[in-house]
Amino acid sequence: MIDVATRHHNRISRSNEREIMTTNPTNPTPSSVSNAAIQACRYLDEPMALYQREVCLLPVSKNLRGRINLTLSEAQVCDDEPCQTLKTLHSLQLSVASEDCDGEASACLDGGPPPVLAVPNLAHALIDDGGGRGPHTGDFFWQGECMRVIGSLSGMTNVGTHRNPVFDDCQTCDERGVLEGRLVGRVVRARDERLVGCCLTAVYRMRFEPNPAFDPEVTPGQPNIHGTLEGVIVCPCED
Repeated sequence: MIDVATRHHNRISRSNEREIMTTNPTNPTPSSVSNAAIQACRYLDEPMALYQREVCLLPVSKNLRGRINLTLSEAQVCDDEPCQTLKTLHSLQLSVASEDCDGEASACLDGGPPPVLAVPNLAHALIDDGGGRGPHTGDFFWQGECMRVIGSLSGMTNVGTHRNPVFDDCQTCDERGVLEGRLVGRVVRARDERLVGCCLTAVYRMRFEPNPAFDPEVTPGQPNIHGTLEGVIVCPCED
């Protein structure tokens, strides 16, 4: 692992740190908290800022399993178009375990059960019903064994990107019961304080059993969603 002792960890301001740390992860005000936490990670989406900034990268490779539960749903029909959209709100709770490509530092993100990665407000807009494709977005709170990350995620649901003619034929273009996307967050607490203020960016793929109501079956005590996550922790180098 690259030694981060000589790296700049770009600490968050004390006022923001107090705001974030006093937020109850089980009853947060998600968007305001995640927005405050990831302001310093914007350079990950700005080409020249990412190119010019000197950074140290630490690998993150995880397996996910847990529960997705429907909270709210509403069918919306446009008045002037023959168009129906299903809007849903779910809660997502995941346990996290390291995979072979994981780094020493990111092992601190492991944990569960009980779940350590929570998305309390996973929102969807889907074509027609729970079998249609559409975007999803949410805020996440990741409290591992010795590291906390807060941020947001977004992507597409019920689509398949690992398909012919480019990849092996393991998905179809309308793959049901799949979430694909990207998350970005900021390390707000860590046993190794040099990591506080670093950013986490990763892509994820999750699978659940689909149905038209987009209300995955829940068996008490059993997970109903599984996934993989691959990414990096990004720490700016010392000036």
